Amino acid sequence: MTKRRKKLRAKKQTKILAGIVLVLIVGIAVLTGYQLITDHRSSGSKIRVVLDNAHGGDGSGYQGLFSEDEYNEKVVSELEALLSARSNYTVTRTHAPSQPMNAATRVEAINSASADLVLSIACHNGDSPNMTHMMVFAQPSSMKTHKDSVSFAEAITAAFKEKGYEADSGYYYFKPEREGLFQEHLVPLSDETDYGEETFALMSARAPVVIASLPNVDSQEDMDKWNTEEGIKEAANLYFLAITSIYGK
Repeated sequence: MTKRRKKLRAKKQTKILAGIVLVLIVGIAVLTGYQLITDHRSSGSKIRVVLDNAHGGDGSGYQGLFSEDEYNEKVVSELEALLSARSNYTVTRTHAPSQPMNAATRVEAINSASADLVLSIACHNGDSPNMTHMMVFAQPSSMKTHKDSVSFAEAITAAFKEKGYEADSGYYYFKPEREGLFQEHLVPLSDETDYGEETFALMSARAPVVIASLPNVDSQEDMDKWNTEEGIKEAANLYFLAITSIYGK
């Protein structure tokens, strides 16, 4: 073999080795990048759900045939157990049952939790003539998380209607008239007008927030249906079905 041929062969082998090294480097880079993406997805795969008892530590809420704060707490506890049993959900609360916590502090708790979803369990009473059955309220269109909030509100309404219960979703506004008195203003989800009116303070949180108002504390029918062990489990399970219909089981 001549020196020229030896040089050409060596040069060819060098190119082959360089190509192999390049392929290995690219392969390692791809695998490393994939691993980083996988690790990121794994670390962020849990859905962070924040549950809120609309009353509790800061007051007992509406009082009628039963106490709103006590009813809310039972539903929140039942739903928390259902979600906590699933590995892809992380569940926290805005406050403990006996912990004093006003709306502003509950909003801070939601923001600190970096929530993916917030469900506030509430009741209504006979002073709310526009709420004769279940009402689900979403964040107004002025909020960045408005669309996700609307999707969740619609999912809850659908879950209850599927079981034959009356349920509507929309936006809640109120107009203060004088101290301790205000005028309710309920509009459907299709009405995204910015009315510039006050709404629930919880809606200002930086997360999709939905407030579900059920049952009516002044209704014997609601008392018999929802303020029982079976009714509490039924309500919690329907909220659970709504959440999993969006995020999966």
